[in-house]
Amino acid sequence: MGRKSRAKKNLIVNVTTLKRLQVLVNALNQFEERAVEKRIQAVKQIAATFKSDTSIQCISQLWKRIHEVQGDPSTKIENDFEAYQLHTATSLSPPHSTPPV
Repeated sequence: MGRKSRAKKNLIVNVTTLKRLQVLVNALNQFEERAVEKRIQAVKQIAATFKSDTSIQCISQLWKRIHEVQGDPSTKIENDFEAYQLHTATSLSPPHSTPPV
């Protein structure tokens, strides 16, 4: 087998492996997002039963906390994804070569 043939075979294997890894990461991210969405729905359903009792201080505080947290998961997921993309882009870029002196 020639050198070019081996290089081509290795390149195909590497690209295929990277594509599979990308599919795995995307699937895991979607799974995590669905889990968060289900938890938020459960909290909303339980909290709805206490909506008329928000005049009680501890319930009022919990209600405020629920509203604060509702925005956090999507923001956190977006921030984590952006950080992951940035890390992936920098770790996959070729090393910086120093110009000859």
